[in-house]
Amino acid sequence: TPVDSGMVLVPAGRYTIGTNEGDALDGPEHRDSVAAFAIDALEVTAGDYAKYAVAAHAPSPWEGNQPDAAVPATRIMWQEAANYCLWKHRDGGRLPTEQEWEAAARGGEGRRYPWGNTFDSLAANLKSARRGGPAPVGTFRGGGTPAGVFDLIGNVWEWTSSAPTAYPGSKAKSGDPSFRVIRGG
Repeated sequence: TPVDSGMVLVPAGRYTIGTNEGDALDGPEHRDSVAAFAIDALEVTAGDYAKYAVAAHAPSPWEGNQPDAAVPATRIMWQEAANYCLWKHRDGGRLPTEQEWEAAARGGEGRRYPWGNTFDSLAANLKSARRGGPAPVGTFRGGGTPAGVFDLIGNVWEWTSSAPTAYPGSKAKSGDPSFRVIRGG
């Protein structure tokens, strides 16, 4: 299957989704079948989003000056994120589902973190990095998945195409179907 430049192919398979930790709304952990899909290796940069906004006559999400072109785009509404995907990947680009996002982040072995099962405070732009804001995309190279997808935790939140629905066996109720699940952050 051909994949656009800058994307990583995630193979079809059964993936671990959710967690059993605490009272998380994204639980309980379970296995889910996911078809093969491709995902961008890096977060969308402010520079790339600005090019889209000009080309598509989309509203700018920034008040005043655009942030550094290398940092991830923020303040993007869900519909504009979905529109960006269609613009960038013209042959069917879209936001990943919640299950696809987790499959990309955890891999077939169900890693706890994108890079493995052991926490590493230097592998992602987390509070421990003391940056005080988003880092340029791909800065934390040690935090990538074995397949080469970066910034799946830390840095900024990422949209999925999924409405919030209760996982199998969950005591939680499904959320408002007009909302969308975010991951990462």
